[in-house]
Amino acid sequence: MCSYSIAQPAIKVALSDDPSPLEVYQLFTTDELINSWEIETNRYARAIINSKDQQLLSNRSRFKLWKPVILREMWNFIAICIHMGLDKKTTLHDYWTRHPVLYSSFAPKVMVRERFLPIFNISAHQRQVLEVYIDEAMIPFKGRSRFKVYMKDKTTKWRFKLYELCESSSGYIWSVEMYCADKRMSNKLVDITMRLLQSLLDQCYRL
Repeated sequence: MCSYSIAQPAIKVALSDDPSPLEVYQLFTTDELINSWEIETNRYARAIINSKDQQLLSNRSRFKLWKPVILREMWNFIAICIHMGLDKKTTLHDYWTRHPVLYSSFAPKVMVRERFLPIFNISAHQRQVLEVYIDEAMIPFKGRSRFKVYMKDKTTKWRFKLYELCESSSGYIWSVEMYCADKRMSNKLVDITMRLLQSLLDQCYRL
């Protein structure tokens, strides 16, 4: 006869009997984390403002109108960002519009548009955009292999053809795909590009 034991959860957390979505979310996104975000947002905003020529800024410039954020505002900012992911509109301004077709009451109740947009812009500036490129590489090869390709204009006619995803400033090779003329795999440029970029999608990389 086989005996069975009930598995115990690997992670134990303290939750109320009927936890709210916010209570569960705060297990992963703590006040300590948001406080760090608040500090870095204010620090980055000061650095940008100090680098600007104040005389060239208009009175309506978001840099002149900037006020340091506080912890409660950061939580409200995150709440609106989550809401935007659930209720997608064409532009940011649409979340505060009074147009009867587009109107949504959530964002205006949580934070006014004039406060949300400066925080959004500063947060967007903080995300460093890294550039990558895709290049072809050729490796001469005289041996026997079904992966080699024939190039009549080269001294060495037979070569391996590679597609390389590289970091722009250093040329560091992130990933490589060999051309193999396999009918089961698309060799269209857009498909090759998507395969090479798969691990970098949604991580602020620009091709």
